[in-house]
Parts: sequence; C-alpha cells; structure tokens
Amino acid sequence: MYHLCKFLILILCIYMLVDVAVAQDEVVGSATIRGEVIDNSLEENPLEGAKVTITNLADGEEHTTLTDKHGMYAFKGLIPGRYAVKCSKDGYWDKIGPSKVAPRGGEVFIRISMNKVENIASFLLKELFTWQLFLGIAIGAIVVLILLSLRSRI
Repeated sequence: MYHLCKFLILILCIYMLVDVAVAQDEVVGSATIRGEVIDNSLEENPLEGAKVTITNLADGEEHTTLTDKHGMYAFKGLIPGRYAVKCSKDGYWDKIGPSKVAPRGGEVFIRISMNKVENIASFLLKELFTWQLFLGIAIGAIVVLILLSLRSRI
C-alpha cells in the first residue's frame, strides 16, 4: 500500500509538471496586439474610452477593450493569426484599421487615427468663418466707406 501511494504521488507530480509546461508554452507562444488611438488633428490627441475590437479572421473570435487615458490599448495571450481591427467612439467616425498578422510569441503595434463627425454648424464655424473671411469683410467695408465719401464730395 505504501508503494502504491508513492507511485500515485509521483504520477500526480508528473501530471502537474506537464500541465505547467503546457500552460507556459501557451503564454510564451501567444501573440500580442497593442496600439494607440488618436484624433486626426495636428496635435494627434489621444482618445480615451475608444472601443477597440479585434477579430480573428480564421475563426471569427472577437475581443474588445477600451483605450486608457493615453489612448493606449492591448490584447495579450492571443492565438497567433491574422486579426482585423475596428475602433469606435461617440463623436467620431468608426474606423476599420488594417488587418495584421500577430506572430507566435510576437507583438504587433497598430496606431489608429480617427476623424471627428462634422455637422453643418461645426463645418461653418471651422471652415467658413476663418480670419480670411473677416479680413475680406473689413477690407470691403473700408472700400465702401471710401467710395461713399468720394461720392458725397461730388
């Protein structure tokens, strides 16, 4: 009976060592996709709270996370393969990034730049009402005043 207990304990220890080795191999052989989400301005401000979804193109499995205050995101422990990346945030157009291959034991960095959704009011304020327009109005007003003063002299 004593030898049987020693044998069972030995088998249990071997099983645990094999299980730990397989688990470590899965972590070491896994892939990582990380990146940054920014706005499409000249300052390239990071976008906090953007929803990033990656899809394994081989099996359709999806993973989703939100960006941190620095606009960073990360997916660790992925099965190596090709992934499609999609990003969305309120007030911005959804963006589908390039599909990338995440290699076994490797890391892929994907930077996504998002455009703000423009409405007519923001377009008019940003694009139409510029300093050139006000300069043109000022010059036009000066020309009209000069012409009116010349006309009154006649």
